[in-house]
Amino acid sequence: VRMDVIPEAAIAFGDVPVTDFALPSSNQNAEAIHELIKTHDVMLIRNHGSLAVGKNLDEALINTERLEHVSKTLTFAELLGEVNTLPKDMLQMIAGIVQNKTNQ
Repeated sequence: VRMDVIPEAAIAFGDVPVTDFALPSSNQNAEAIHELIKTHDVMLIRNHGSLAVGKNLDEALINTERLEHVSKTLTFAELLGEVNTLPKDMLQMIAGIVQNKTNQ
C-alpha cells in the first residue's frame, strides 16, 4: 500500500504490508499475520480486510481509523488523476522520524 503520498501516513505506519490470500482461519493465514505483526501495527489481509494492533484497544482503534482515512484519501486522489508522491529525500527524512519514534 502506498504511503509515499501523505507524510503523516509514512510517519504513522512506515509501509503497510499486504498478505497473500489464504483461506479464513487457515494456518497459512495465521502464519502470515504472525510474521507481519512483529514489525507492523497495521496490515491488509488480501481479500479479507485490515488488521490493526496497538499497546491497548484505544491505540488499535486509532490505527484502524488512520488506515481507513489514508486509504480513502488515496482512493479519492487516484480517482481525480495523477497522484504526486513525496521525493525520495523526504521519504528518507520521514524514515528517520519513524526510526526515532520506534526507538523511544
